[in-house]
Amino acid sequence: MEVDDEADEDEDDKPSKKRKVAAGKAEKAPKAKKAPKKPTEFKKGRWNPHVELLKLDKYKEDPQKDLFIECCIRCNNRNIIRAAVIGDQDLLKAGIATKKNISQLTAFWGPECRITALDLIVGQNQHELLEILLHPKVHVPQHSNYENERNNFYNERVGNPQYLMNFIDSGMVSHMAYGARVRKVEMTRGNRQGNNAFLQYEDNDIRNPVDYVTMDYFIKKMLHTPSVEVETWKQVFKLNPRIE
Repeated sequence: MEVDDEADEDEDDKPSKKRKVAAGKAEKAPKAKKAPKKPTEFKKGRWNPHVELLKLDKYKEDPQKDLFIECCIRCNNRNIIRAAVIGDQDLLKAGIATKKNISQLTAFWGPECRITALDLIVGQNQHELLEILLHPKVHVPQHSNYENERNNFYNERVGNPQYLMNFIDSGMVSHMAYGARVRKVEMTRGNRQGNNAFLQYEDNDIRNPVDYVTMDYFIKKMLHTPSVEVETWKQVFKLNPRIE
């Protein structure tokens, strides 16, 4: 046993053989994998070459200063939100001045994303945009005052178009029919909403930005936003002294 132990120790003491590299030659780096080629013709189950990948959302973060008003009025209202996202003063002024194509300055982004331009402006501490939106330059005649003319400036806009579909009511089932209360069912099989799903969208009822910043919903939302600075709050109170 002692002989075997000594033999093992001798093998451990021997230097390990290193791989010899010829002079002037370095070890080859692993080859990078080439990206698969996109097909040039459309085939089912593969990438369609005629589909162009968009790098940004046109109605949300496009840096163009032009208004996108080729769609409906509700989509046109997103120009105000886009101005707040990219911080463009000229775009915001153009959207405020376009009363025939933009119906609301406090419109929500969508049914499930109730974010307005004022939420983004205050959250990002954009003082110049806040001044433009809450204190616009309006003409004040002698028989009026600034607050009345500002409210007229906000309210004198095109209205949202009415939906061409009508909401379908499936009715109610009396608790006397089955001896228990029955939940209201939707209009199609599987308890689906059908066409009523397109009519569930409710836009912001507060059309006036000055009234919107006085809402408890907006104040609580901004108080829970850690990025809002004290100077921004001071400016909001200064532009709208009606906040209690």
